[in-house]
Amino acid sequence: MSVRRAAFAGRNPFDARREASRPTITQVLTLPNSILTDPMILALQHVSEDLTEYLAEIESLSTSITGAEATIAQLTERLTEKEAALGKVLAERLKYIQQQLTLKEQLKVESSRADKEHELVQQINQALTAARAQISELQNQMSKMADEMRIVRKQADIARLGAEKSSAEAFSQRQLAELAQQEMKRLSEELAQLRGQIEQLREALRVADEAKARIDRRATRLEHELALTHKRQGAAASGDADWQQEMIEELRRKLYCTGVQSPGEASNPRSVFSYVLPRLYPEKYHQSESQMSALW
Repeated sequence: MSVRRAAFAGRNPFDARREASRPTITQVLTLPNSILTDPMILALQHVSEDLTEYLAEIESLSTSITGAEATIAQLTERLTEKEAALGKVLAERLKYIQQQLTLKEQLKVESSRADKEHELVQQINQALTAARAQISELQNQMSKMADEMRIVRKQADIARLGAEKSSAEAFSQRQLAELAQQEMKRLSEELAQLRGQIEQLREALRVADEAKARIDRRATRLEHELALTHKRQGAAASGDADWQQEMIEELRRKLYCTGVQSPGEASNPRSVFSYVLPRLYPEKYHQSESQMSALW
């Protein structure tokens, strides 16, 4: 604007300030009255007045232009500030647009991810529904199995009780069998002992029979001899007591000398009966021993 003003004025823009300090044409052309009456001079005066008016107008325009320039400078500063602010706003706007674009891209990615997650959630829901159905079916099966287990447990308890009873019976039977086996063993041993004792008794009976036969023969002979002796001594009426006692002792000695010859025993009738009687009648032997002692 200052350049245009300088071109319009036909001079340097700083010349206007210099001219403002110079004297005006009216002040310079102050001439005497004789000269002022000349038509040329008057014409010049009119021209000078016109020029003065023009200059005043130019000065007024120059002042207006200066004010306009100041206003333009202020407006330019404001425009610069506004342009700077607008640049900031545009930068923020561009940044915002970039953020919007980034957010749109992220939104697309998140939307795609959300779609995938939605599909995954649907698959999970379907799997959960199937799992719930399977769980329900398994629960029904477990309930049936629990019922069957209760039945089986009852049967097992019954079987266990039966088994325990059978086991107890079997144990009792085993005990009875063991006792019977022990009893059989004991009886077998006793039977063997009895067989041995029977053999011993048979042997003792045989020995006793032989001894009895010998004793009977000896007694018969002794009785015969005793009868002969009585006949020989029958003539004596009173008889001699000492002689009779000697005869009795003699008979007893002869009788003792005719006993059974058993191993480790004396050959006399008492030894024979002490060997045979305990084997034939063990319970009566001790009771009759005193009587036998008195007899002999």
